[in-house]
Amino acid sequence: MKKISYILASILEICLLAGAYAVHYFTKKKMGMARYVVYKNHKWEKAYPMAAFQMAVVILLVILAILILFFFIKRRRKAKKLAYTMNTAMIALVIIYTVFTIGTSADTMRDHYFISGILALATFIQEIKTFVTVCGYEK
Repeated sequence: MKKISYILASILEICLLAGAYAVHYFTKKKMGMARYVVYKNHKWEKAYPMAAFQMAVVILLVILAILILFFFIKRRRKAKKLAYTMNTAMIALVIIYTVFTIGTSADTMRDHYFISGILALATFIQEIKTFVTVCGYEK
C-alpha cells in the first residue's frame, strides 16, 4: 500500500509539473488562454491579497522543509539512499518554488499565479512524501 501511494503521489507530482509547463506554453502561444489568465489574475487580485497569500505559502513550505530536514538529520543513521534522494528533491523543489514566487510577478509573467499555485502543490506533495519516508525509520 505504501509503494502504491508513493507511486501515485509521484505520478501526480510529475503531472502537476507538466501542467505548469503546459499552462506557461499555452499562455504564450494561444490568445484565448492569455485572455483567460489575465481575466483570472485581475479577478483574484481584486478578491484576495495575493502577495500576502503567496508569501505566507512560501514561508509555510520553507518551514516545513526545514522541520523535515531536522527530523531527517536526527534519524539519518537508519536512513536509506531513497531518503537522501527525496530530501534532495524536496530541497530543489522548495528552492525552485521560492525563487519563482519571489522572483516573478503577475506583471512580468501573466501565468504567475497559476504556475505558483501548481508549483506550491507539487512542492507540498514532495514534502509529504519525504516526511512519510523519513518517519518510516524506527528510533
